[in-house]
Amino acid sequence: MKKYTKLLFSLFGATFALGLLLLVGMPVPVAAQTTVSCANTAAIPNPESASLITDCETLLGLKDTLRGSASLNWSTSRPISQWTGVTVSSSHVTRLNLQRKGLTGSIPAQLGNLSQLRLLSLASNGLTGSIPAQLGNLSRLERLYLYGNQLTGSIPAQLANLSNLQTLSLGDNQLTGTIPTQLANLSKLGELSLFKNQLTGTIPTQLANLSKLQRLSLDNNQLTGPIPTQLGNNVSRLGKLVWLDLGNNRLTGPIPSQLGNVSRLERLYLYGNQLTGPIPSQLGNLSYLHTLHFYGNQLCGAIPQALLNRRGLTLNPRNLPACPTATPTATPTPDPKKCANTVSIPNPESASLIADCETLLGLKDTLRGSASLNWSTSRLISQWTGVTVSSSQVTRLVLRNKGLAGTIPPALGSLSRLRDLYLDRNQLTGPIPTQLANLSNLEDLRLYSNQLTGPIPTQLGNLSNLKLLTLGDNQLTGTIPTQLANLSKLGELSLFKNQLTGTIPTQLANLSKLQRLSLDNNQLTGPIPTQLGNNVSRLGKLVWLDLGNNRLTGPIPSQLGNVSRLERLYLYGNQLTGPIPTQLGNLSNLHTLHFYGNQLCGDIPQALLNRRGLTLNPRSLPACPTATPTHTATPTPDPKKCANTVSIPNPESASLIADCETLLGLKDTLRGSASLNWSASRLI
Repeated sequence: MKKYTKLLFSLFGATFALGLLLLVGMPVPVAAQTTVSCANTAAIPNPESASLITDCETLLGLKDTLRGSASLNWSTSRPISQWTGVTVSSSHVTRLNLQRKGLTGSIPAQLGNLSQLRLLSLASNGLTGSIPAQLGNLSRLERLYLYGNQLTGSIPAQLANLSNLQTLSLGDNQLTGTIPTQLANLSKLGELSLFKNQLTGTIPTQLANLSKLQRLSLDNNQLTGPIPTQLGNNVSRLGKLVWLDLGNNRLTGPIPSQLGNVSRLERLYLYGNQLTGPIPSQLGNLSYLHTLHFYGNQLCGAIPQALLNRRGLTLNPRNLPACPTATPTATPTPDPKKCANTVSIPNPESASLIADCETLLGLKDTLRGSASLNWSTSRLISQWTGVTVSSSQVTRLVLRNKGLAGTIPPALGSLSRLRDLYLDRNQLTGPIPTQLANLSNLEDLRLYSNQLTGPIPTQLGNLSNLKLLTLGDNQLTGTIPTQLANLSKLGELSLFKNQLTGTIPTQLANLSKLQRLSLDNNQLTGPIPTQLGNNVSRLGKLVWLDLGNNRLTGPIPSQLGNVSRLERLYLYGNQLTGPIPTQLGNLSNLHTLHFYGNQLCGDIPQALLNRRGLTLNPRSLPACPTATPTHTATPTPDPKKCANTVSIPNPESASLIADCETLLGLKDTLRGSASLNWSASRLI
């Protein structure tokens, strides 16, 4: 068998032999990508640059995995120095900057083969999957930006091999697991940003060894345990730290007095945790400090006078409740969830306020999770955090950025007079309860920037007084309910940065009061509805339309040129095709138009290029492909078709084309033996 195999190698080459080895059951490594040769192509101007040829072929091999549905102009017919996001130096690819390019694939492991790469930025795209451990092979990498995607899995410990790394930014993803202690080996690291993920465990004490660190952002995770005293124990270690953000986690214990040793600290964020005890007086030693936020904890006692007297210091809050003292004698404990005849209700005859009070006490633990809320029958309800009382009922509940880590209780639907409900910028999980649709007086509902899951309840379409609905920056799935088009008073609909699928409901064009529509960073498909611009009187107040970073297809509707008050139009990061409609030049109020990361072509309308103050990205597009002429006979036009004929002066007027063809279709039935000059060769 060995002789036979050897003979086959010599006669038919390596490819046939590898196939034979597979037939007899021997393992053969399979390449992850089909190799595309860059040698002797327009991509490489110097055919002797073997290292650049290798980098070129690496990029072409991983292109489809990385871009997903986005467009990248990487091709052997274009010099590699002109490829989007690619920088070449000393016959190597040294920078790859694809920030905000609408990428929807995953991060290819082959990127780890770009041995001279110094900067890798894939930030603010729609990338999914995990961070490949192979990125730890990029020994010359200095800056790694992967923030603002949908990456999952753990942070690879192999990233600690990047001995030249100065910036590591992985925030605003869905990463899980603990913070690798190995990251403390990155001796040149100046910024470590892991904010807004789902990281757990404690803050590694080893991070205190990062002597070059200037910025540490671990906020909006699920970190537990105390704040390490080591962060301030050795001043020479973290002597350059100016920014420390540990907000919106589940940290416990006191604020370490040792933080007062981090002498260059300018910003300190400790909000939204479960910290206890007083503010250490040593924080008054931080002479450069200009921002200190510690709200949403269980802190107590007097704020150090050195902080209160500091000019230019943003201090939130500026006072705290007194620390508890031991009670000398035991007293009977009242029912903590009954409000009648307690301090919480000043007017014992207010049955409606008693009901609202007991509703809030009943849902308190479900809502707050591990956070602290001062709701208690021993405190006036009007002094409860976030609660506003008017006409003997709770009318506003504002609990934004309070470190809430529970779920949204269905019992909130019992607060019949509630007008404003703000639960945004917390860590709430679970679905949006359908019972919120019972809040018939609700005008403002803000649930954005949590970790909510499940579909958007169709019942929210019953909130007839709703003016603002913001559910963005969660993990909501399913389609956009058409019932939301029933919200006739709605001025803002923000569903950005979820995992919504399906098409954009055409019914949204009926929201005549709508000023802002943000559907970006989802997985929406299909065309942009022409209805959004068909009826000017409907969306006549719209000033902001963001459909970026989805999977939308087809052309940009010319009808968008009818939305006369539009100021910002974001269409980036989709799969849109064709030219930019000239009608967009009619938008006299437009000052921002982003359509990069699509498959658009042709000339940018001159009216847009000449507009002063208009931020236009990009400012040029490749030419549109032209049809190859044929030598076949010209087909005879259908006498009952109006598109592309003399009868219709504006070929984009779909409604007039339909009316035209209707008339031509009924002409003979109607006229009988009479004469009518209706024809596709005459203007309608």
